[in-house]
Amino acid sequence: MENGEIVEVKHPDQRNKDYHRPIIRFGMIAGGKNILTNDYLKTTLCDRCNVLCFDSEIDQVIAAIQGNRTESFMIIRGISDYHDGTLNKEWQPFSALCAAAFMKTFWFITC
Repeated sequence: MENGEIVEVKHPDQRNKDYHRPIIRFGMIAGGKNILTNDYLKTTLCDRCNVLCFDSEIDQVIAAIQGNRTESFMIIRGISDYHDGTLNKEWQPFSALCAAAFMKTFWFITC
C-alpha cells in the first residue's frame, strides 16, 4: 500500500439471502431529527433498546396517532433506504408494494 499498491477486499457473501423475496423484521423504530445526526445516540439505542431503524419523520406519524387518542397501533413500513442516508429510489415502489401485501395478508389472517 505504500507504493501505490491496490488492495482488493471481496465483500463477504450474505448467507441465506434470497434477493427475490422481501425481508420482514419486527421491532422498534426510533424517530426524530436530532437522532439522525448523533451517532453515539443511535448506537446506544440499538444496543440498549434493540432499535432496528431510524426515521426522521416518524415523530409526525406518532403525534397524529396520539392526537387521535389511539393507544394500540401497528406501523408497517416498506423501507428501501440505507443506514448511511443513501436513498434507494429504485426499490421504493417494490418496498411499498411489499408493505401493502404484508398488511393485506395480516388483515385477512387476523380478522
